[in-house]
Amino acid sequence: MDTRTTRRVRDLIGQAFGVWYHSDHVRKLLQQLGFSPQMPDGRAAERNELRIASWRAQVAPELEKKVAEGATLVYLDEVGFALKGVRRRTWAPRGETPLVTFPAN
Repeated sequence: MDTRTTRRVRDLIGQAFGVWYHSDHVRKLLQQLGFSPQMPDGRAAERNELRIASWRAQVAPELEKKVAEGATLVYLDEVGFALKGVRRRTWAPRGETPLVTFPAN
């Protein structure tokens, strides 16, 4: 998962410039630069925006038409538990929700 935690930013600065800051100082620097810790919007890496747009343009109107005519719409989903890590906060510019992609399997 591509998240920018304070510790990862600190390590990146240390490796790139040879200057090792305390995590609290890195947090203050990031805040001064206009960043804030935010909960990212998670998306599957396999997500296909073109197929989603096509479905919304072609299939969704037909479903809405049938429901308006009295048909019953049933939604089935496969439910399961994944062993993926939980989402965690990541640093991003204020006002811009970060997007983190991860495998859907």
